[in-house]
Amino acid sequence: MQHFALGYQNNKSFRSFKILKCWNRVFHIEGFEIYDLSSDSWRVLDDLALNCWILDSGVSLKGNAYWLALGETGFFLLGFDFTRDIFVRFCLPQLEDRSTINLSVVRDEKLSLLHCPRYASHVEVWVTHEIDTQAALWSKSFIVKLHSLPYHYLISLRIESFLIDEENKVALCSYPGSGDSKKLFICGEDNEYYRQIPCAGTTNPVIFSYVPSLFRVQQSGSK
Repeated sequence: MQHFALGYQNNKSFRSFKILKCWNRVFHIEGFEIYDLSSDSWRVLDDLALNCWILDSGVSLKGNAYWLALGETGFFLLGFDFTRDIFVRFCLPQLEDRSTINLSVVRDEKLSLLHCPRYASHVEVWVTHEIDTQAALWSKSFIVKLHSLPYHYLISLRIESFLIDEENKVALCSYPGSGDSKKLFICGEDNEYYRQIPCAGTTNPVIFSYVPSLFRVQQSGSK
């Protein structure tokens, strides 16, 4: 399976956007290439090796890319630094279990993690309050109790993608069912906001995270 990630090199005067492509196999990523938009060229990264398995499509945050990954020692957060062209491993928050976790972003500011503990009747939302080139510090943002939601057991196991409003403690999640069971649902802390949105068609609903614009906005002063 191929994975693609958008990022940029942080220069003082401009952002050099790049696309990373990698080939994913179980517990092994066997090849890497980078496309540089400024030079319209691909180059192979020969000196990278990862003994892990990328689990999701990843997100982009402040020029770098992040995925949930599984290695020999368990689950972790995998980042790619587009400025230095290197992979970095980060710890995930302390969770009861890591059987069902999903990654997203809060605008272009923080990473967010949705955790559905197995056999539990709640969903936890975590965010990074700090992330740098060596460490990611997580804090629990809010909890959504699922005991009053229909199909809560299936939803807690099969949430595929999500976005959160950290200020209002609300999550928009997708449930990739089949037929009439495909839904988006909005839920908040203490079930204060709850709404189901049926999805028509054959394609499963997917919520895409924020990505930075490739175009710079120029502002001119008043004359």
